[in-house]
Amino acid sequence: MKVTRKQLRRLIEGMIGYPDKPPVSAKKYLSSDQHVTKLSSLLQSDDLASRGQGIGLGAALGDDTLDVLDRMSPDRMNTFIDDTDPLNKDEALMQSIFYQLEGRSPWREKQVESYFTTNLSGEEFEVVIDGDILTDIYETIADGGDPEAMQIAHDYLNTGFLRANPEVANWYNSNVSTDQNFQGYASFSDFYFKQKFDDIHLYGILPYEFDVVMWNRYTQGVNFHIWTPLNRDRPLTVDVDAAARGKVYGLAKSLGLPSQGNGSHPLSYFFYEPKKGEIAIG
Repeated sequence: MKVTRKQLRRLIEGMIGYPDKPPVSAKKYLSSDQHVTKLSSLLQSDDLASRGQGIGLGAALGDDTLDVLDRMSPDRMNTFIDDTDPLNKDEALMQSIFYQLEGRSPWREKQVESYFTTNLSGEEFEVVIDGDILTDIYETIADGGDPEAMQIAHDYLNTGFLRANPEVANWYNSNVSTDQNFQGYASFSDFYFKQKFDDIHLYGILPYEFDVVMWNRYTQGVNFHIWTPLNRDRPLTVDVDAAARGKVYGLAKSLGLPSQGNGSHPLSYFFYEPKKGEIAIG
């Protein structure tokens, strides 16, 4: 089994990077006094071969952290151990949360309760969204497939969504026949994503959900703040970087936090579900 440096970070943080513990430093772990004397002399040796021998011995004795190190190639392992730029505590906690929640989606095989709202007319409809579709959209965004995710949303909004929510279908069809602002669009989803005259939002699948240019412009130089059941006492604050979009949508999917509408130009990208968690950017 080959483990990359990034994967090793995730594995170690996932195993022992819990909210009440600091991020793991492999160097400090090898230097700790919790190892038996003979093993400690090997782990703390300046000779890389001896250190590697000690790691292999510790792994054979059942030490989980040393086992992860032992699975790496010697060069990669030594590079990681001697890294002088460890993760800060919030980054370590975030990686721990991602590790523990990876692959999870509470939306699968369920109907997710949501709202469809309009601003000018002040109408609000209680609606449901297919949980499998919502999961697929967020997972696809997290994997960097924004155009593919938008196509999933387009196909669903024109079919399954309207069938499951006839009140919205009736609202749209009645307005198409009487209001020119609703006319000239190829379909309901085409109207939903392109119209500019009203702040119309389906919470969970927002009209600006797939606007990566807007995301990049809005999130430049800001932080995102995360509350989950694993860090109830304080928000986890992490700088937005190039990988942040994937992290946010992946975490929102794993925790079951649908995106929340807040006008056509949001004060923040905001994902929320009572008792489950919250993600805010800005």
